[in-house]
Parts: sequence; C-alpha cells; structure tokens
Amino acid sequence: MANKIVTVNGMLKDINDNFDWLEAARVGGVSQVMAEPEGEETTSPITARSGLVLVPDDGGDPAGALGLTLLDPVAVVDDGKVLTIVSVAAQACTVTLSGPDDEAGDPTASAGFNSDATKNLATFGGAIGDNLTLLAYNGEWLVLNSVNITLGTAT
Repeated sequence: MANKIVTVNGMLKDINDNFDWLEAARVGGVSQVMAEPEGEETTSPITARSGLVLVPDDGGDPAGALGLTLLDPVAVVDDGKVLTIVSVAAQACTVTLSGPDDEAGDPTASAGFNSDATKNLATFGGAIGDNLTLLAYNGEWLVLNSVNITLGTAT
C-alpha cells in the first residue's frame, strides 16, 4: 500500500511516486543536472517535475548553450509542484515547452507559459544565475519568478 499525504488543497498524492524529487526539494538539494543531448538529439529533456534543475554549458570546446525541453505538467497529478531552473554557466540556454505525445508519438502543442500558447520558449540571458521558477497548475506552467529570462515563441 502506497503512503499518501494530504496537500494544502486537500488532494491526495503518492509519496512513493515522487519521493526522490520531493526529498531533494525538501532539503534544498538538486533534482536534476542537465547534460548535453545524446546521439542525434539536439535538445535534452528536463524530466524533473519539481525541485531544482541546474543547467551547465554543453561541455564543448568552446563551451556553448544547452537546448532543453520541458513537457507541460499533468493536470491534477502535478498541480502545486514548483520547478526552478538555474543556469550555472554563462550561456544563453533555452527551455522549450511541449505538450504530451499524441497517439502517433509526436509531441502536441504546449499550453505555453502562463496559459499563452505563443509563449512556449524561455531564453536565458547568458549569465550565471539566470533562473526561472515555475508552478504547475491545471496542465500549465505558471511563471512565479524569473531573472534575465525572455519568453517567446519557438520556431
């Protein structure tokens, strides 16, 4: 039997489903450190749904920025989760939102940051410490705070 907790809004959540990320967030730890894309991929997926994500440079010589992707949160399941993405390199990384995969396995259009479908790309300014803090609610990422971030449309 899975342990359950009651959140502030009264919803039941499985502790086991998200234990690693919840524990990392509780102690101020890191949920994920991004790495350069593998194989022929051009972006790396952010798989953490809450906590702290660190974004270094791409590890190349010379160093370059990482391109990252983030799936829209799942309504009800992810509601209330807070995700903070912080650049630890002086590179202008990007975070592109996408919706869940359709039946053919292709990503669908994102709801966009703050429910604006034209704002599905976050571009970091290129300084160490640039950051974006997001709140998952009703299948969308809401921007709680940002430092040196520009929201726009992915091409």
